[in-house]
Amino acid sequence: MKTFWKHPLVILIGVLVLIFGAGALVRAKKSNEQITTITPEKKELVQSIQVSGVVQAHERASLRFLAGGKLVYLGAKEGDVVRKWQTIASIDKSELKKQLEKDLNDYSNTRIDFDQKMDDLKDKQGDTAVDRTREKTQNTLENAVVTVEIRDIILKNSSLYAPFDGVLVSSPAQTVGEILVATDVFEIVNPTSLYVETEVDEADISKIRVGQNATVIFDALPDTEESATVTSIAYASSESSNGTVYKVKLSLPVEHMDQYRLGMNATAKIELDRVSDALVIPASSLISRDGKTFVEVMVENKKIEKEIILGLETDVEVEVLSGISSEDRIVKK
Repeated sequence: MKTFWKHPLVILIGVLVLIFGAGALVRAKKSNEQITTITPEKKELVQSIQVSGVVQAHERASLRFLAGGKLVYLGAKEGDVVRKWQTIASIDKSELKKQLEKDLNDYSNTRIDFDQKMDDLKDKQGDTAVDRTREKTQNTLENAVVTVEIRDIILKNSSLYAPFDGVLVSSPAQTVGEILVATDVFEIVNPTSLYVETEVDEADISKIRVGQNATVIFDALPDTEESATVTSIAYASSESSNGTVYKVKLSLPVEHMDQYRLGMNATAKIELDRVSDALVIPASSLISRDGKTFVEVMVENKKIEKEIILGLETDVEVEVLSGISSEDRIVKK
């Protein structure tokens, strides 16, 4: 028995039987395959571009004192609604007034020294050393004047006021008596001025127009889709991790402003074009060859290629302008 299977002719016949048997099986399988077809659909087709964005505010102010000091009045706490020109905070003026008084005295002494020096040098002309002394004395007097002016400005800005109606979104102080420094910031935002700032790639920016409609979905509110409108397109480009982009601003519905927060991430679809009653087929059905577009159509149970002309295109569907009708059966890929 073992000798029989080792015979070369027997082995060859066995291999041929397997090959022809497999081929027949494949042919039988192909003949039994069902060809799925679809018919073009008349529908509205919308072309859009998807971009990411973040919530920003048109009215956003960072307020700080020109110099540090002791907080003696706190008109609002973090999260409070504030009105335009409402006093947000004040620092102790008594120390500032004393400093201004000292600066005025220093200025007076500097002025006396200046007048005396100028009187001593009035008869000395054409001497370079004397000219330098005269210039230095003049600069010292002017510096004393500037010091007084700066101190006066600081005194007048010892209180911070809200520049518009809004919400105090951040505050460096919780109560009076705290010592603030010049870098401490009170931030106010007008929630009715919120918008979504998106970044559009330079390859797509020519398709964007002010007034185009958009839909926005926030990461924090995935079940809510908001309507928006393109309100502005930046003229200057910006650099991002994806290359050169342009900032595009989208307005938001005022009636839902209480749901949005600064810094929220969002995904927006900006509508580029819309065609009603378009003849639509899946983009996956297309065959591209030699710069032309075709689809396979079933005619009398045979696949026939037909050249078509496309109109509006999306990632999923395309509009067909000519080449097929709504009665044709398109082979589904």
